[in-house]
Amino acid sequence: MAAFLRKQAAFLRDWLTFMPARIGMTRISPAIVEISGGLRVTGMVLLAESHVAVHLDYETRQATVDVFSCKPFDPELVERYCAESLKLEVTSRQVLKRGLETAAEPSPHA
Repeated sequence: MAAFLRKQAAFLRDWLTFMPARIGMTRISPAIVEISGGLRVTGMVLLAESHVAVHLDYETRQATVDVFSCKPFDPELVERYCAESLKLEVTSRQVLKRGLETAAEPSPHA
């Protein structure tokens, strides 16, 4: 099982290295990937626009991909790329808009 997780960690490192350019963003750091216990591999990469974090759980057969960006991007493109490259059978997407409030407008959640 250790060999499988090392192989998956190497895959995720490569995936995080090339994924930002595929969605129109700029990678500014090397990918950081760790085997995070159980059958999980976690990684992240910093972007000029913010960052991408990925959690692959081979016990539950789930992948969570978080793309945070101050730059607008196409969520459908990200979902399609993730589904194809990570070989996901079922996907769902949640998009949260950033920067909707200004400093002069206090958040109602503060």
